[in-house]
Amino acid sequence: MTIEEAIRAQLTSDSGLTALIGDRALAVNINETTALPAVTFQRISTVSLHHRGGYGLQSIRFQIDGWAKTLTAAVALRAQIRAALAGYVNASSPRVDATLLQDDRDLREAEAGKYRASMDFVFWATEN
Repeated sequence: MTIEEAIRAQLTSDSGLTALIGDRALAVNINETTALPAVTFQRISTVSLHHRGGYGLQSIRFQIDGWAKTLTAAVALRAQIRAALAGYVNASSPRVDATLLQDDRDLREAEAGKYRASMDFVFWATEN
């Protein structure tokens, strides 16, 4: 399993979040036909930490966006995404030792009726 698959599995297994989005946790972006609300996620950067044994632990930054038709709904979606990822760890592959919210922001998209609550999470993980 990749870190992307693990993040999607975590997002779609949280009952509070799936009550809002169903299974609409999508890699990278949405299109004009995607039903809202929805969540997208994409890898922003990976920093490998080197030690005497080679490369192992990585700091992997993901942008996770909650998309909705109103700002109020986007803010509510942000709270559910935070709850779904709060303290997320994974003992199997890929091993995730810690998940930290780095920052967040609210955005209004140019397209009418589309708002985004955007967050950056850092996952301390070991990918195989």
